[in-house]
Amino acid sequence: MKTKIQALVMMAVAACMSCGLTAPAVGAPHLIEATSKEGEPYRDAVRVLLRAIIKGDEKAAEAAFVGVGDDLKLLRLTLATNTARQRYNDAVRKRFKDAGMEYKWDYATPQLRGIDATTIIAGSEGPDEASFSPDLFPFCGFVVNRRHGKWLVRSITVFPKDVPHMLAAHPKLAAALDALTVRINHGEFKSLADVEKAEEVSVGPIMAKYEAATDKGRPTTRRGE
Repeated sequence: MKTKIQALVMMAVAACMSCGLTAPAVGAPHLIEATSKEGEPYRDAVRVLLRAIIKGDEKAAEAAFVGVGDDLKLLRLTLATNTARQRYNDAVRKRFKDAGMEYKWDYATPQLRGIDATTIIAGSEGPDEASFSPDLFPFCGFVVNRRHGKWLVRSITVFPKDVPHMLAAHPKLAAALDALTVRINHGEFKSLADVEKAEEVSVGPIMAKYEAATDKGRPTTRRGE
């Protein structure tokens, strides 16, 4: 499994280098293993951002972020979608009690819990940039920059060509989740299975369209594969 993961990550190295996204410490491009302490400064930058997103604190999130333009817009939309997911989860748990307890994960919390298991690519753009191996939407890898001695996140995807598709998906996804939340709060659903079916109908096509637009021609580099 480790050999396969390393091979996949090295495919990501090549892909990211061709896009000018990888980043280095000192010397030739290299892979920082998940177990290496060398990656801690980079991971700490991502942890700060993810904690702010989980709290719904836009000001703190932007303080941990140095991206501009579409990267900044994507961060704000991601925070809004994550908050919509939290509202949806809260409504499910309140309505269905114990049966809904599995609805506790937003999008950012699994990323925060799994950040120690991610590999990091360093070494192609000078000592002030590094990139994380890609993962599932909406955090498709992270790019971090060092500014005035401090590491901060510049992007929440290592695939810049995906950004327009992510920007298009987020408002629809947040709106779909909020609409489901309203329906749950109004008592429209009699069972958790009904909610799950409604989510599949409303959220499924949004994600299918995003995945169809972004996955073609990309190396498979998701964590754990």
